[in-house]
Amino acid sequence: MDFFRITAGRDITARIKYLIAAGIFCAALGLRFLVLPVEAGLAFLTFYPGTAIAALLCGVGPSLFYMILAAVAGAYIFNPPHWAFGQSDIIPTCAFIVSATTILFVVHSYQRVVVRQTQNLTDEIDARQRLASELQNSLNQLRELESEFRQTFEQAAVGIAHLAPDGRWLRVNECLCNIIGYSRDELLSKTLQDIAHPDDVEANFVLLRRILAGDLDLGSFEKQYLRKDGGTVWINLAMSPARTTNGHPSYFIAVLEDITNRKHAEMQLRLAAKVFDRAGEAIIVTEVDGRIITVNEAFTGITGYTVTEAVGKTPSLLKSGLNSPEFYRSLWGQLETEGWWQGEIWNKRKNGEIYPEWLTISSVREADGRLSKYVAMFSDISAMKESQRKLEYIASHDDLTALSNRTVFQNRLRQAIAQARRESHLLAVLFIDLDNFKTINDTLGHDVGDLLLKGVAQRLLTCIRDADTVARLGGDEFAALLCNIDFLEVSAVCQRIVDALSKVFQVMEHDLFITSSIGISLFPNDGNDEGTLLKNADSAMYRAKEQGKNHFQYFAADIRLEIQQRLALETGLRRALQQSLFVLHYQPQVRLADSNLVGAEALIRWTDPELGFISPAEFIPVAEKSGLIGGIGLFVVNRAIEDILAWRSVGLTPPPVALNISPSQLRDDRFAAWLFDRLATAGLPTSSIVIELTEGALMEHGEEGLKMLNDLASRGIKISIDDFGTGYSSLSYLKRMPVAELKIDRSFVDGIANEPDARAIAHAILSLAHTLGLSAVAEGVETEQQLTVLQMLGCDTAQGFFFHRPMDEAHFRLLLQSDASAGVSANGAPT
Repeated sequence: MDFFRITAGRDITARIKYLIAAGIFCAALGLRFLVLPVEAGLAFLTFYPGTAIAALLCGVGPSLFYMILAAVAGAYIFNPPHWAFGQSDIIPTCAFIVSATTILFVVHSYQRVVVRQTQNLTDEIDARQRLASELQNSLNQLRELESEFRQTFEQAAVGIAHLAPDGRWLRVNECLCNIIGYSRDELLSKTLQDIAHPDDVEANFVLLRRILAGDLDLGSFEKQYLRKDGGTVWINLAMSPARTTNGHPSYFIAVLEDITNRKHAEMQLRLAAKVFDRAGEAIIVTEVDGRIITVNEAFTGITGYTVTEAVGKTPSLLKSGLNSPEFYRSLWGQLETEGWWQGEIWNKRKNGEIYPEWLTISSVREADGRLSKYVAMFSDISAMKESQRKLEYIASHDDLTALSNRTVFQNRLRQAIAQARRESHLLAVLFIDLDNFKTINDTLGHDVGDLLLKGVAQRLLTCIRDADTVARLGGDEFAALLCNIDFLEVSAVCQRIVDALSKVFQVMEHDLFITSSIGISLFPNDGNDEGTLLKNADSAMYRAKEQGKNHFQYFAADIRLEIQQRLALETGLRRALQQSLFVLHYQPQVRLADSNLVGAEALIRWTDPELGFISPAEFIPVAEKSGLIGGIGLFVVNRAIEDILAWRSVGLTPPPVALNISPSQLRDDRFAAWLFDRLATAGLPTSSIVIELTEGALMEHGEEGLKMLNDLASRGIKISIDDFGTGYSSLSYLKRMPVAELKIDRSFVDGIANEPDARAIAHAILSLAHTLGLSAVAEGVETEQQLTVLQMLGCDTAQGFFFHRPMDEAHFRLLLQSDASAGVSANGAPT
């Protein structure tokens, strides 16, 4: 069959095998010819190996083909008869065929065994290769799964970790590191308990114990943990155990989600809910169509409507009817265009009471801009309205007398001037001052004084018309505005006031008598604005006081001239302060017992480049009224200290220098500290100066002045009362004050030689001083007769032209030098 297939050429592989078998035959035939001669016998010697080779290489068919060729060739060529077929060829040929067939069978059997074993080996190799391939595929899948796991682990939006049963971190992802704030290495060196919030440490232990005990397979808890920066982070912790085959947990899988923002939002929601429920302001939430969705407790408290009564209704159930349609159109117009409205509105409670409220309405829109709801918040401002009314009253009225105050008076005066200018009519401004009120107030106390001021206010109201205005400007000063009035009516009103106030006032069982001085200015004659009219009325009032009090005075040309002169003085004073045009003169004080120099009084002098020399009696009152006296007082202290230092620097020992201080300095609680600091900076002892003040300043400031004077005296500064006997002295105050010296006014010294009354007053002052242990200084001694009387009365010290005129610093230095040459010290003792 194989042969025929070969010859048919249908199997190329079979053909090749038959050709190989033919080739093996030819090789065996050729080898036979080479090995033995043809006649040597052994016809099939070389064909046996060829049979085995053909069987091995070519298979059964080609091997049979080979055997046929070998049998024919051996019988025909090498078996006798050679080169011919004979009867003798049958047996050898059959033997060869049997032998070759046996060889073929053996080889083929062996070959089948080998093939089968080879096939088995091949199958095993294939199986192993398939297994290796499957293992590689599984390994690749595992690697892919591990890569996916790593990516999932590292790129997860939550923290993921593996925890040892004792709480140590075994593996953590980047998200967890970011949540806690530690690096991976830092976190792996810690335990879960290390970062637990102190409030949750015990809870963490309990959680781990329960999972280890098998009570929980999965635990999910919200806990606080501490970041590396010290901050607190809220974590939703989910833990489950990874168990070994015997069921013991080998580690825990932990998922940690940062819920800080959610917790904050929850807190905000709870807070918002509490705010909504507990807010002091009423809150209404409505649909777009106005139907009320909900209200809070404050709404019920303010309006009286419960939640049930309000829900489903519209806010119009609160409508009072007092707000106009235009008001609501404006409200809704702004709400639609701007999304909010705020303002005051009048609404009505359930009981019908109408009340004012402060309302804020806001529109609420969805993310797409669609209008969703309205939220209204309002508060009852009834109390605020009442407080506002009271504040407006307080701001516009004097709290003691209930009269209009200065601000209201000036506003009404401004309006009255504008009206009088339009209508060309007269108006009058009255400036009313109570005479000697301060004496009553200081003597009987502020309670009596306040009641007296109330009584004055009531009487003033009875003296004017309803259309007129009375105001209290401050202290015991009042003002009245008379509109659309003629000259005679003004005088009549002023006379009524003078008469009314001069009558007795019964206050707390006291019968009190006061008088008043009234200054009058007229529009348009005396000024075109409120400031000028008030100022001119004030000036006229002072003129009325100068003329004896208890009457009224119209502003006149001479008063205007006086004002102009006062203004010029004030301007000059300001210039003098800026340019240091003041100088100090010193009037020596001598001890009457031995005529030695024991002190000096510093006296300010001013010569203006334009106005010339101006007496202190002329410019000091202007300085006090204009507020410049404080600056002048500081100049006096500073210049006196500089002069004392200059005298000491050349080896002189100046006596104590008396410095006059003004009421404004006595009012300034910083003055004493400043003075001590100035002396300390200069290196001068406090005994270098004496503080002089008048009786008026002493009485005016009472307790305040007493505190400062005690402070000065306690630090070694001597206090002297100037012009004693000319004011309204209180002996009780004198006893309490730390006074060391009384100065007898020159008005008593002038007539002391020939006027018994003056001598008696001087004697009384000296006796009082010596009784209280005070020294006494007589001012204005100009004659020997005056000196003789003063010595006879026991006066200690004196100053005046009889001894020395006031002298400038250079001449006073010469005086000190002459005393030093004469061997007399600054206190008058021999050196």
